Amino acid sequence: MKISLETINNWRERINRYGLINSLRLLYFLHRDGEFSIRINGRKFFLRGRSVDFTVLNSIFGKGEYDIEPGFVPEVIIDAGANTGASALYFKMRFPGARIIAVEPEISNFGLLCRNLEGCPGVTCINAALWIRDGWLSLRNPSADHYAYQFDDISGTDGTVRCMTMSTLMADAGVETVDILKMDIEGAEYQILSSGNYEWLPRVRILIAELHEYICPGVEDLFRKASDTVPHRLFVRGENTVLINTGLIRS
Repeated sequence: MKISLETINNWRERINRYGLINSLRLLYFLHRDGEFSIRINGRKFFLRGRSVDFTVLNSIFGKGEYDIEPGFVPEVIIDAGANTGASALYFKMRFPGARIIAVEPEISNFGLLCRNLEGCPGVTCINAALWIRDGWLSLRNPSADHYAYQFDDISGTDGTVRCMTMSTLMADAGVETVDILKMDIEGAEYQILSSGNYEWLPRVRILIAELHEYICPGVEDLFRKASDTVPHRLFVRGENTVLINTGLIRS
């Protein structure tokens, strides 16, 4: 079997980033069904074979998706769309003193999230979705990849996952100000931004958002409209749009 130069280079990079033992485990398990683990800075991290779990992890720890210098030491970080915990673990390892609230709606992702962050001090995992109201949602696309689940609004309490507004999340957590809000919520940002309720935004110092324009056309324009409600500067890093709230003064 002929192996391409690109494949050889990819595995060389993985060995350099994660070490030989982790890379051998990836080689064996990555395209097999079931769970396996590798070690990230000595900590066991669980992944699923035949999934995007390692792609997500590698974008964060390997490619530096969230390597943004805040210019201060964050105390409160909310990870909305925490998936299986790679981003929350990254933030905890980078800012060990920070309180981290990891929010994930899909139950299988949430189970791995809790396992991957077990024992991390100052980390809270919440099985919920950010939305335009408090209540319940139903899963729209159960056959989607684990990172791409989307939810539909329903009436009553017959849904499959709890939903809450950003304001409710902050109030329940007893948080007045969020230093970093990472938002990767597979198109739900469109509903949140289109509601016009930006009461929470002046209380967020840095917002890192993946805007899913291909899922919800117009969401980038909505994000810019929301950004104009606070003094700010914007820049793009990889797939994320980063808002720096220049008017927020920490007490």
